[in-house]
Amino acid sequence: MELVNTQTDRGCATVTMNRPPVNAQSTELYRELISRLDEANNDPSVRVIILGSDVKGMFSAGIDMKEFSDTSSQSVQLRNRRTALGYDLWYLLRTSRAVTIAAVDGAAVGGGLLVALCCDIRIASPEARFCLPELKVGGTGGIALLRRAGVAEGDARRIFLSAEFMDAAEAFRCHVVNQLSTEASAIEAAIELADKLTEYNPDTLLAAKQSLLASENAMYEIGIHAERRAIEQHRRATSSAG
Repeated sequence: MELVNTQTDRGCATVTMNRPPVNAQSTELYRELISRLDEANNDPSVRVIILGSDVKGMFSAGIDMKEFSDTSSQSVQLRNRRTALGYDLWYLLRTSRAVTIAAVDGAAVGGGLLVALCCDIRIASPEARFCLPELKVGGTGGIALLRRAGVAEGDARRIFLSAEFMDAAEAFRCHVVNQLSTEASAIEAAIELADKLTEYNPDTLLAAKQSLLASENAMYEIGIHAERRAIEQHRRATSSAG
């Protein structure tokens, strides 16, 4: 079984996670996602990349807690590699040449939500749910990506500190997602939007994306790096205490 499936059609690459039951983000899933997304991003015919899921009712439940919870020295090394791969995935999505769309069908939790936040556009189905439970599981990341996505400071703090689920309507209200799908599937809405985007002149669309990247406030990149340092310090302290 492929962990990630890719379909390219009319200038749009649809990349879907396929690690039942919840698309837990393991080292291997990260590697495969990076490989498929990098391949699509380097294909000059691809102008839009849709990131979605083949697992019914689940976008992604975030990091694989089985890998995370093992405290053996070998597992700690694996966890560190997976963390580095996760940041590589975030960076690839944030800086992609192509326009990126997260199609969220079902739950996007923890790292699943963070991956979606790295995309240019986030579309949610009516059944989508979102949660950033980092404080409950010993994590500290997420606030910088929420702010980068356009979430107001007060909402970002509430989402981060409460670690509670929100439905699609609430996620749309506070700009966690940009669009609510009127269809049953966010993938269908994403494909419809991609069809419109690929009608534009390719050079114009590329220039528009480059302009968006150039206009991003550097404070968000600084915030992401600060979060990474805080996570690493927290994990070192936790390992020493154990």
